[in-house]
Amino acid sequence: MQSVDVPVIATCHHTWWQQSRYIHKQFWKRLFTPFEKRTYTLADKIICDAEDSKSVLINKYGIRSKKIAVIPIGVDQKQFFPLNEVKSIPNSLLFIGRLDKRKGIDFLIRAMPYVVKENPGAKLYIGGTGKGQNRLQRYVTARNLDKNVEFLGFIPEERLNYWYNQVQCVVVPSVFEGFGLTVIEAMAAGTPVVATNVDALKELIEDGVDGCLVEYGDIESLADRIVALFLDEDKRRLLVQKGREKVQSTYNWDRIIQVFIDEVDGASC
Repeated sequence: MQSVDVPVIATCHHTWWQQSRYIHKQFWKRLFTPFEKRTYTLADKIICDAEDSKSVLINKYGIRSKKIAVIPIGVDQKQFFPLNEVKSIPNSLLFIGRLDKRKGIDFLIRAMPYVVKENPGAKLYIGGTGKGQNRLQRYVTARNLDKNVEFLGFIPEERLNYWYNQVQCVVVPSVFEGFGLTVIEAMAAGTPVVATNVDALKELIEDGVDGCLVEYGDIESLADRIVALFLDEDKRRLLVQKGREKVQSTYNWDRIIQVFIDEVDGASC
């Protein structure tokens, strides 16, 4: 039987090196990096979601740059779009994600007392579940924030666009990300985003132009940016405009699919 050469294309959403580096309690995941390196070494082509992951593959794993392509994830703009008939809740913000350390929910909740001090009516809606929920709820109660923080549980995908449109700000406070889908979903829905200046997220947002970036762990800075956005309607409008323009030009699925096809064809040659 004649053998057939079939090119192997690997997708890298993020690396074990990043997880072990940025999440201190997961340092043990560094043990997996030799196996991950072997996989990417054998692949004919590697597709990364973000430049930060590509940099790790090159500088930490020794993968040749020429076989790595960075192709971002797209957003379905028929699913995520502005709902003009929906009035946003004043002084409201939304978190979407797992309730664990990596997603930065602890960081965001620790900033809420500072937000509430400046804006007593501020309301944080938390969409998602996770093993940290009971601990987070105890923290909220201990600091008399029950009126300011609401745990929504899991939000079905068909309800996400409605929730993005209901709030004045979406916060993505992650320790790091492989991409940051919530950012571009919120942009497509026409909602300003505050995110951490970490791997992948810093590629999606130009600070002060189409979103806001803060350093992970800087609680007062996060609170200040949130409160400032509540007060500045013109700024929110500008961030929405620029965010939607970026989504339409850069994270359009038709464009991304064509780039992917071109890269796959190149790997087959």
